[in-house]
Formats: sequence, structure tokens, C-alpha cells
Amino acid sequence: MVEMEEVKELKEVLERVDGKLITAGKMYGAMNYAVWLVVMVGYYILAEAVRYEPVKSALYWALGAETGA
Repeated sequence: MVEMEEVKELKEVLERVDGKLITAGKMYGAMNYAVWLVVMVGYYILAEAVRYEPVKSALYWALGAETGA
């Protein structure tokens, strides 16, 4: 019977670890989105301040390449 208890304990531990890994993956995705959002808001603020089309384009591509978008 000791073996059955150990198997149940192991199953419980693995379920908790699995839940934490899923949560960590979702948090990582949310953080990537938050960084992208901040970069794009910064782009729109800078684009309005510059008002010169070639510079806007350069800012857009520089920020897009920076975030891996």
C-alpha cells in the first residue's frame, strides 16, 4: 500500500507543477504583449512629436525590429 500512496503523492505534485508551468507560460505571453504595447504607445507619442514622414518610418521600423514584431 505504500507504493500506491507514493504514486498518489507524485501525481499530486506533478499536477501542481503542471499548473504552475501553464501559468508561467501565460504570464510570459502577457508580459510580451505589455512590452509591445508600451513600445507602440511610445512610437505614437514620438511620431506625433516629430511630424516628419521619413523619421516616422525609421522610428516605426526601428521599434518594430527592437521588439521582434
